[in-house]
Amino acid sequence: MLKKIPIISLICAVIYVAAIKIITVTGLTMLQIPMLAPFVSVSIIAIPLYFGMLHIRKVHYDNSINFSQTFYSGVIISVFTAIFVYVIFYLLEMSNILIPDLILDNQLTAEAYIKAYKPSETEIAEIHQNTKNSMAPFVFAQVHFIMVLLISAFSATILSLFIRNKDTFTEIKK
Repeated sequence: MLKKIPIISLICAVIYVAAIKIITVTGLTMLQIPMLAPFVSVSIIAIPLYFGMLHIRKVHYDNSINFSQTFYSGVIISVFTAIFVYVIFYLLEMSNILIPDLILDNQLTAEAYIKAYKPSETEIAEIHQNTKNSMAPFVFAQVHFIMVLLISAFSATILSLFIRNKDTFTEIKK
């Protein structure tokens, strides 16, 4: 089982980074739709995670898996995915490929927010400080590592309830 998990995690990470690039290039972050970004992030991570957990259930557990086995495999996939996302963003920042687009997109989003909602001067100063902080080295890698780890671990917990097909508690009583 552990031989396939890095491959599944790498697929999840590549899909996540490609989706971030597509969202940035198409300008979807400029849309001021509430809950669009979290929904897209969860969908991008949960769909490959679901198929990876199904693959593990089918191939390694002979299509009979309980919650703890599913949860374990989901958390392991989540950790590996977060590590791969961190490494990919780290390498992209070192080679200067995706990160300038994300920084520019972050600045444009901040300007659009200021124009749309007209915050106070202290809020504007805070927005500019946050935008300046996002230009620090490897901030995007660290932020996306934490985001992917939390979102995928939470998704793995929920998906484990749907993927399991044996009851853990009746197994213990036997």
